[in-house]
Amino acid sequence: MKEMTRILVTTDLSLNSETALPWAKLIMDKMNASMTFLCVVNPHPLPEYDSFAMPHAMGFYVEETENKAQEKMKKMLASRSIEGDVEIRVIRNAFAQEGILRMMRSGRFDLVIMATHGYSSCENLLLGSVTERVVRHSTIPILCVRCVEEIPKIERILCPSDFSKYSSIGIKVGSLLANLFEAEIDLLHICEDVVNGYGAYANPLIRMKTEMELHRAMEKFGVDNGCFEGTTHVAKGSVPSLINEFADKYLDDLIVMSSHGHTGLMDYLIGSNTERVIRHGRHPVLVCPTESESSIYKKEMEDDELNVVLEVEDERVFA
Repeated sequence: MKEMTRILVTTDLSLNSETALPWAKLIMDKMNASMTFLCVVNPHPLPEYDSFAMPHAMGFYVEETENKAQEKMKKMLASRSIEGDVEIRVIRNAFAQEGILRMMRSGRFDLVIMATHGYSSCENLLLGSVTERVVRHSTIPILCVRCVEEIPKIERILCPSDFSKYSSIGIKVGSLLANLFEAEIDLLHICEDVVNGYGAYANPLIRMKTEMELHRAMEKFGVDNGCFEGTTHVAKGSVPSLINEFADKYLDDLIVMSSHGHTGLMDYLIGSNTERVIRHGRHPVLVCPTESESSIYKKEMEDDELNVVLEVEDERVFA
């Protein structure tokens, strides 16, 4: 985890976006990390100028907006007592997600921290917020946080898993954070709606009979991925809903999930399970892209399927 030394924090200068700063301070202090504070400026055209004068007028307007943004960002950092190796960056004339992704793809960062605003219109429900759009295309971990009044802490971490090689990334990162912050881990497996005898969200190669067997498999999967003292939980129902319910019930401070990416049109319309957890929950979510090259889990995933041997009598999911 010592490799997570370069953090990118985004802001749109709103009060809600300041939610990301306390989390940035927590991680900076713990990991002795540097921080780049980013704002993307995309001013709307000024109607009082005619089309020939517009480029010249926009040049002054963008420069003025950029200067104001930098001053505002300095005040935001000062109000949160964030000091040390901090760089303020403003990107001009870009849509928010475009500018953020451009900065992320520079290869300078190990972690991105973004505040998520929730939804305020039908367009957001269909297309997703800026945070969700960035999550969809990110190749490095993104910590998505909501506006809360509590001082951030990491004492308990929830790591959902479907026994796939993709979800193992979330457990590995969660375990590293747990060791660093001396936190407890909850390992959660959810059997979703039954398809051909087993949960659609689970690895189709694993067919288990009882809840006890699922607990044992979850313990083994955790140990195989660096989690030696996690508490296992098994449930049946809607994946995103139950993840948020468990985080509420067990007072988890952070949810760590891998992101499988989008596999069809339906994912783009309503979002993946990870995006739905972010959308409807109140807990911070650390999204770990499965294709990430981040140094915190830069390890090639094995192509072999998960090797779990269980003696069972049939393939029914527990009731």
